[in-house]
Amino acid sequence: MSDDEKKPNINTIRYAAIGVIAVIIILALILLIWTYLGETTIIVGEPQASIRIDANGEIVYVYHEEGDPLEMNGILVSIDGFNIAPERITLLSNRGLYFTQGDVIGIETVGYERPSTLILWYNDAKGTKELARAELPPSFTIPVPPTQTQYSTNTRPKTETIVAEVTQIVVNEQKPSDDSETGIVQIWPLETKATPIPTLEPPMSLITFEVSTNSGEQPLTVQFKDTTEECTASRLWEFGDGEESTDPYTSHTYIYPGTYVATLSVTFCNGYENPAAFEQIHVESIIREDSYITGFKNATILPGGVFNFILKNNANLRVGGRWYTLQENDAVKLELSSSGQGAITVIGNVIIDLVLPEAILFVNGEEITKGSITQSNGIPFSSFAVSELSLYISPGQNAEINGSINGYNVISPNTEYEYFIHNIGPDSTGKMIIDAKDQKFVLQAGMKGITQVTSG
Repeated sequence: MSDDEKKPNINTIRYAAIGVIAVIIILALILLIWTYLGETTIIVGEPQASIRIDANGEIVYVYHEEGDPLEMNGILVSIDGFNIAPERITLLSNRGLYFTQGDVIGIETVGYERPSTLILWYNDAKGTKELARAELPPSFTIPVPPTQTQYSTNTRPKTETIVAEVTQIVVNEQKPSDDSETGIVQIWPLETKATPIPTLEPPMSLITFEVSTNSGEQPLTVQFKDTTEECTASRLWEFGDGEESTDPYTSHTYIYPGTYVATLSVTFCNGYENPAAFEQIHVESIIREDSYITGFKNATILPGGVFNFILKNNANLRVGGRWYTLQENDAVKLELSSSGQGAITVIGNVIIDLVLPEAILFVNGEEITKGSITQSNGIPFSSFAVSELSLYISPGQNAEINGSINGYNVISPNTEYEYFIHNIGPDSTGKMIIDAKDQKFVLQAGMKGITQVTSG
């Protein structure tokens, strides 16, 4: 045999390789189809599955330990003969259509009396079969029965009306299928007629809290205390103005007028979330007297005043010799920390002029910097509030002072007096002008009061 004859035929090798690859692809497809069918198809015949139930909490957990996959549409649950609504049965471990090995189902049982017996059923073309049962121990939940349909052998279910004198729901029902082994009749409503639906009272919340006050003038500080008696794993206060807290005892200040709904949500130690408790908080606007006071005296802006505003558009503010860019919808707070001269002009919805002694700048609750406010480029705002801003007018010889409050002249020109003007803010027209510089001052704003003191 010649050497050429001993060499392998190239075409033969090519065809053999193609054949091997084709076989591998076919086997892979068969394996993929088999795996898919094995995961998603109910086995023909009586389903067999090992089910374990953990019934210690308000949420009952059902574990599929091994055996056949079960279609979620066939999972039924009853407590002492009353069926659980399908929306209370949730496949927690995935969002598939089958309850398979390793999966967990959560069943919400709040509202049902305890102790009681929970039974897990499986309904398919062959009827209804009991899969597992568990005894529900007593709990702290105040029982408020949901709409319940009782199942009894060879009878149609009767709907118990919780609210008196309310028309019962009338449904077209499928003919009951009787399972002679279990004596369970399963009925699925097919169509609801246009009849009045009973209105049920919502479950009573086990969450309680106390507030120090629920109404008052801005800025209104409210103390909140969680008084829930049951074991709680976590809590969340929502004050209704975008602020939150997780402390059991907390304080919150409402800056702007309005009505807010404060809520407390709690997750109990067993994982159950009860309906949140809530309280309405009414915050009233500060009532100030319109004033116009001028004089040739030194005037000083006192520490402790607080400016709060929410930006309508982007703006720049110079603090401590440095420019800071403020963004639209930023919640800004300026807290005066020292006394000094300054100028403030607020007209309409714009801060036109802002020159202040040393202040702390907060943006969205975070302290940014500290320093004197020396310049702004005009700050448009959607909300504006001032609290505890006071002006001191010193005595002085040969210095005139004139002023009126609500149109009445109540300021004495006597140069021996010094004055403290308290809690200054916008007047009834929204205008606020303070010019306290260069041995003279102008105040056109609202105020809560004025104290006149004789010097010496």
